[in-house]
Amino acid sequence: MFYAKKMYHDLFSGYDTRVRPVINQSKSVYVNTKFVPMALVEFDSATQKLSMLAYIRIHWVDEQMVWKPNTYSGRAALRASLHELWNPKIVLHKVYHHDKNTCCFK
Repeated sequence: MFYAKKMYHDLFSGYDTRVRPVINQSKSVYVNTKFVPMALVEFDSATQKLSMLAYIRIHWVDEQMVWKPNTYSGRAALRASLHELWNPKIVLHKVYHHDKNTCCFK
């Protein structure tokens, strides 16, 4: 437990979620996205509307979250909340949903 707390403290001391996660700020952050459809809910060819259940998988490398595992008793991974880390701002365009109970986009 000591090493986990020390690792968390060392990594997040001075970490700012507003700063892009690259050491050289003139470089781009490469964000990979993957749209993963899970189910076709509705298809209406007359109105040209398609409704599906899906999620988006997002991956990027945060160059500030790097450590040597042997420094922290071999710990190679750390769990953190999304709000504690920089994350890309992604906007979905032309999203339609008629059921307000199952979708957070309008």
